[in-house]
Amino acid sequence: MLSIASAIYRRPSVAIAVALVGMTIQSTALAQADPQVAAVEAVIQQANAEQAQALATANPALMTDTATAAYYRQLVQTNQGLVAQGATAIILNQLTWGAVSVTGTTATANTTEEWTTTYSDGTTARSISPNVYTLVDQSGSWLIETDQQPTTTPATGVQPTPVPVAPVVPVIPVGQN
Repeated sequence: MLSIASAIYRRPSVAIAVALVGMTIQSTALAQADPQVAAVEAVIQQANAEQAQALATANPALMTDTATAAYYRQLVQTNQGLVAQGATAIILNQLTWGAVSVTGTTATANTTEEWTTTYSDGTTARSISPNVYTLVDQSGSWLIETDQQPTTTPATGVQPTPVPVAPVVPVIPVGQN
């Protein structure tokens, strides 16, 4: 998930349109062998997509089906912080899976996520961060309880290409010059 900590390294504008264009997901063979691991990975992927959609549409309710109540409140605050910084879009470019383990009704999943944030002034910033998710099985559904980001690679900004604007020439009606 994209966090405020990731966005701190960006310009103070945070975008609201979000797309999962070109998202690359690298999964382990273990997920194919263990349906519980596959279910945990699916929830995390869905949660990332929902965070992007929620930011783009200003509809935080989209994130309720993949998060515990406490984690949902944290996500709402994160998205509000991003919007306050001027974000208009967040895009998950790549999700790389690390270890995923399920023990009873608790699961832990490690990922490395690369996000691009687009700001209202047209600039973009990229961040790469490891994530350690903790999920709980509530009534047969996996929900994200926490998402710790031990370290975050500072975002690199990309300035938009300036577009030359023709000078404005005043128009003087014929006979008035």
